[in-house]
Amino acid sequence: ALAGAYVYLRVRPAPEPSAFEEDAKKELSKLDAEKLQKIVLSDRPEGTLVLVKKDGAWALEPASPVKLDATTVDDLVYSFTALFAERTIDERPSDLGQYGLVPPRAVARAYLADGTVKTLLLGDETPAGNTYYLQVQGDPAVYSVWMNHGQHFHWRVVDLRSKALLTAIAKDEIVYFKARLRSGQTLEAVRKTPDEQKQFQLGFGAYLLRKPFPVPRGVDAEKFDALLAGAASIDIAEFVEDSPTDLAAYGLARPWGELLVRDAAGTLHLLFGADRGPDRVCFQVAGERAVYA
Repeated sequence: ALAGAYVYLRVRPAPEPSAFEEDAKKELSKLDAEKLQKIVLSDRPEGTLVLVKKDGAWALEPASPVKLDATTVDDLVYSFTALFAERTIDERPSDLGQYGLVPPRAVARAYLADGTVKTLLLGDETPAGNTYYLQVQGDPAVYSVWMNHGQHFHWRVVDLRSKALLTAIAKDEIVYFKARLRSGQTLEAVRKTPDEQKQFQLGFGAYLLRKPFPVPRGVDAEKFDALLAGAASIDIAEFVEDSPTDLAAYGLARPWGELLVRDAAGTLHLLFGADRGPDRVCFQVAGERAVYA
């Protein structure tokens, strides 16, 4: 019986692929990312967004000083270079309105270097909640695509902005640290000179604490390392306002806190104001107008 079962499993015909499996493999847009020159998102509540590739890097059009996050832009490009259907919803739809496709909720166009244009028409979110309806211009069928693609086609400039501060501090190269805390107390530390480190002056740590004490003190290396790591890893969670007219509204007319950190290459200087929810605080880069959280 075992031998018979083994032979049957070896020679039985492969099952026919299900309709879902065939749909999942259906290619809707597979462009060459290297040949992609321009992306236009239009006909949507968020307004028109245009990206162009210049010298191998994506930029906004018209030109803007906003720094884009390359990884996030690549996610948008991915929706044109690797878009597959989750399901075929209707091959010959008689009522496109029920799918949010008359008019579409967004139109996404990709322009290639050879003049080819790929146009995708985005509809409503499906009742499943994890996919969107979509049509490819020139193909009458309605498909569902994974939700990330639908979200990409509704992105705004703020969704593409880099959340990294322009000044990046290397934790292991910090030479100066100053923090004014909510309590009003100021901490100030400097890296020991090579001679001070050789003499193990005020402990084995690499830093001396100059404030808040009247004379320098040694530091707990493990705890201070965590403090330096926090300062070096601050980034932007929210773009609050680029050109605020009233800094007092964000607690930044008279900031309660300040962080000043220097490494061998640059200086990070931040000012802190009002809390923004339970886990964020408003802040500015010293000398700049924009407010972040």
